[in-house]
Amino acid sequence: MKGAPERIWKLCDYIDFEGRPVPKTADWEKKFLSANDSFGRNGERVLGFSKLHLPKDKYPKNFQFNVEDKGLLKGLCFVGVLSLSDPPRDTVPPALMKCKAAGVKVIMVTGDQPVTAASIAKQCNIITEETVN
Repeated sequence: MKGAPERIWKLCDYIDFEGRPVPKTADWEKKFLSANDSFGRNGERVLGFSKLHLPKDKYPKNFQFNVEDKGLLKGLCFVGVLSLSDPPRDTVPPALMKCKAAGVKVIMVTGDQPVTAASIAKQCNIITEETVN
């Protein structure tokens, strides 16, 4: 499964460490939060990944999954995160400054996590100080 790293993390009971699932601990939680925060503060888009091995006898090749079945969200193993650098185009910050100078209220709508959104907003001159928690 892939998605917002903090949501994927919360669904997982294990972490893939050196190819084996190990239980999540407070120490792993700190490492995850630190890495996720670091990527976001650099303005990187972050995706979290998890896996769940399903027995072939219970889930044959053509099994019809029901997306409403929450039973498959138990025992997930966190695999890691992927960060993508997608900086604003060079023309965006000056264009936004012109808009602000003209009295246009600039609002950014994004699906990124708050720390990433704040970093991008600062790069684009939408905000001048970190106002996002």
